[in-house]
Amino acid sequence: MKPILSFVSSLFLLLAFNGCGGGETSTLSTGGTEGGGGSSSALPATFSEVQSKIFVSSCAFSQCHGQGSRQGGLNLDPAEGDVYAEIVGVPSTEVPDLNRIEPGSPQESYLYLKLIDDPAITGALMPLTGGPLDADRLESIRSWIESGAQND
Repeated sequence: MKPILSFVSSLFLLLAFNGCGGGETSTLSTGGTEGGGGSSSALPATFSEVQSKIFVSSCAFSQCHGQGSRQGGLNLDPAEGDVYAEIVGVPSTEVPDLNRIEPGSPQESYLYLKLIDDPAITGALMPLTGGPLDADRLESIRSWIESGAQND
């Protein structure tokens, strides 16, 4: 009985810690190699592309930032509300002096800083599981913010 209980406990812990990082793990490049290397090019730096190809596949899960969970008060699931209105020009809950997204300034955008593991953040690098975002995804987010974080 003890080995079965130990196995079930281990399985539960494994599933609990993997809850926030599922989803797509392939790069968003239009060519080149997997994982952001080679001569790949990032997806267009638009909110609609960042939302549909990055936030939905890497962040908007029921245990993280969508479907009723809103960790840190942040929703990234378009089915749960207006994501743009929740992230652009809105102070972060962890470091209120920084907006989640500051148009024109990736280095003053808390959400971007969480994705690159900047020392200015509080808490862990995001996403929690599944590994950090690849260079193409990070570049798409950075470019979208730097170009004014328009709602397109």
